[in-house]
Amino acid sequence: MLDFYGTLAEATEVGPTFDDVLIDLGYTPQGRQSWELLATEAAEHAEHSTSREAYVAWEHARLRQFAEQAGVPASASASVADALIETSKAYRLRLYDETIEVLDALTDRGVRLALCSNWDWDLPDHLTELGLDHYFTPTVVSARAGARKPHPRIYTHLVDGLGCMPSQVLFVGDTWDADVEGPLAHGMR
Repeated sequence: MLDFYGTLAEATEVGPTFDDVLIDLGYTPQGRQSWELLATEAAEHAEHSTSREAYVAWEHARLRQFAEQAGVPASASASVADALIETSKAYRLRLYDETIEVLDALTDRGVRLALCSNWDWDLPDHLTELGLDHYFTPTVVSARAGARKPHPRIYTHLVDGLGCMPSQVLFVGDTWDADVEGPLAHGMR
């Protein structure tokens, strides 16, 4: 079981920060309290993960609320949320140099690979673009699973998709709470 970002790939280019977007649009960010709205680690959001449309609408609503808490008037928050969504998708991904070699070596040894990532709805499209889609069964993405790591729901979704016991899963990732503590608490190695 592999995490995606920071484990298999990284961003080589990223767009401006949310604060930069607010400043460019003429707003002054109102401090870090507004960022708490976006801190969804370990949060369950199953009701918003029923479809891509539902998930995108939830993202947009959260970013409107974020914008308003950052000082944007409600009348302008929808257009600011659009700009924030656009910047959050402004990145270029690059596989680490050894990623393909390691994945090939593991599959040649008969190791079944799965992917579990805190990512938006479209990670499977990125995997296809990067030539990774054929390595993983299943691919579990927080946007579709209804919870972000380290919430137990995403690990249950993963184990159910694998059709095995948690103790049979070796979880590999780069983030302590999401890729070590969460899997250990769920009975994985």
